[in-house]
Amino acid sequence: MAAVPSGASAGSYEVSTCNAAPGVFSTQAFGDFATRGMRIRRACNPEGPGRRGLLVGNVLRRGRVPFAARSILTLVAPPATHFRSYKWSGDLRRRDCGYALQVYADGTETGRYEVRNKKPHTKCPRNGRAQSSGLPRVRNYPIGNNQAGPRRIVQRIDCRSRDGCSARGENFVRTFKGSAVVVDYTPPSVQITGGALASGDWVAGTQAVDYTAQDNVGVKGATAVVGRTPGGGSPRPCDYTRLVPCSNGPATLRVDTRVLDEGTQPHVIDAIDGAGNSGRSPAVTARIDNTPPARVDVAVEGGQGWRQTSDFVLAWANPPEGDRAPITAAHQTLCRAGTLECTATRTGGDAIARIGLTAPAPGEYTATVWREDAAGNQEADNASVPVTLRYDPEPPPAGLRAPVGHRSHAHLRGRDGQGLGSGGRDDRDQPRGVGCLAVASHGPGGRAPGRAG
Repeated sequence: MAAVPSGASAGSYEVSTCNAAPGVFSTQAFGDFATRGMRIRRACNPEGPGRRGLLVGNVLRRGRVPFAARSILTLVAPPATHFRSYKWSGDLRRRDCGYALQVYADGTETGRYEVRNKKPHTKCPRNGRAQSSGLPRVRNYPIGNNQAGPRRIVQRIDCRSRDGCSARGENFVRTFKGSAVVVDYTPPSVQITGGALASGDWVAGTQAVDYTAQDNVGVKGATAVVGRTPGGGSPRPCDYTRLVPCSNGPATLRVDTRVLDEGTQPHVIDAIDGAGNSGRSPAVTARIDNTPPARVDVAVEGGQGWRQTSDFVLAWANPPEGDRAPITAAHQTLCRAGTLECTATRTGGDAIARIGLTAPAPGEYTATVWREDAAGNQEADNASVPVTLRYDPEPPPAGLRAPVGHRSHAHLRGRDGQGLGSGGRDDRDQPRGVGCLAVASHGPGGRAPGRAG
């Protein structure tokens, strides 16, 4: 048995075999060995032919088996563990007194603890009769304690007669139920190996974290912890009919970061082994942000008046984010004024604070902007108040001024593109006041009163 760590608390688990594992009737925890003429029978399911149970005995046949013929089942504790107790029920039977029938536990430091022992050539049955004894009810045998105990439990039959032992009758040791409590002090070792949550990048929503865990009795489960908050756990497959009941190796956890605090925090994985001992991985850095960037006010460089170029620049100021995901992109929509004709685009850039937009055709448009952070958070409901973009590539006619709040004078041009005055003449050299008067005072004939045709 390995030395018990000072101040350590013992974990434990129970390995169940035969009818102590109802519905499974497993005997896989036992190793076996038998010489010629001896047998091992694994038939714990009570339904079936022949003797039922986990049995070591001789093969029924004529003749004898030689001296030292034996059949053995052995339960061996995993490394750095020992047995504390053994619950057993079964029976023993022999017709030849040369057989030794035994159930015991032993260890190099604890010696042997006898569960059942029928020694050879003692209390022998009469000729033609069988000697038998049994415990149909389970009895608990305290074969060790938390600090020390045997590392083997053995069920065996041996021929101890120099002349050999008869094989004509049944001689056996049989287990109906057997369950051993294993004591383990060794915590599992855990290492985070990858995944977005462990990358150091800003993340949001549900994220994966990869880890690997090893233990002498296997790992029963693991939980991701960020800061001081458990963020997601998952059990691993265990089978307590095996000596090493749980699995080892790599696995992945899914962590819902929305239940965790936001910001930069240490991230570990806590693992539990099959005996209930816990181990913690070295910490890595997790950065969590599930909040979309807030609305900002957007301005049009050069103002929102009419212009002859189709290119516009929208700018804004990014407020300090503190310990949160930085801004990495901007989303923008451009809509023709008074319609539902809109286009949406995305522009990436660290700490982006200005974007360029191009009007697709002359006219009036509205534009909005909302931001995206490094964790992928973005919310269209946080779009800016719309700003207006006005584009008219045609200059106004000479001497004409666009009324405030209206489009340019493009509506005053004829099919030939020339400015029109009274009667369709080119009035670009008319005085400013006359030209305005002519536009405002067209009569039914299309001419201005008092003007020659």
